[in-house]
Amino acid sequence: MSGMRKAISNNMLASKNANAQTHTRMAVDMTAATDLRNQYKALGIKVSYNDIIVRACAKALQDFPIVNASVDGNNIVYHDYVNVGTAVSVPGGLIVPVIKDAD
Repeated sequence: MSGMRKAISNNMLASKNANAQTHTRMAVDMTAATDLRNQYKALGIKVSYNDIIVRACAKALQDFPIVNASVDGNNIVYHDYVNVGTAVSVPGGLIVPVIKDAD
C-alpha cells in the first residue's frame, strides 16, 4: 500500500474503534433536489447532488443543534458552528475537505 492508503486504513480503523457504529438505509424522494438542480442548471450554475446533500446536512445541524456535538473525554461538547466534511476520491487515495461554517 502507498503511504496515503496506509494512513487512510489506520484512520478508518481508529475511527471505527473510537466511535459507535450505526447504519441506516432509507428511500428518499429526490424530486425537489432534482428540480432545484435543474433550476440552477438553467441559470448556467453547476450544482451537484452532493452539493445539495451537504447543504441539507448543514441545515439539519442548525435545526437540531443537539446532534452537532462531539465527545471530549467524559464531556459532550455542543458546537455553535457547523462544519461539514465530505470524502473525495483522489488518485491514490481519499481526502476529506472540511467546509467550515457550512451553515
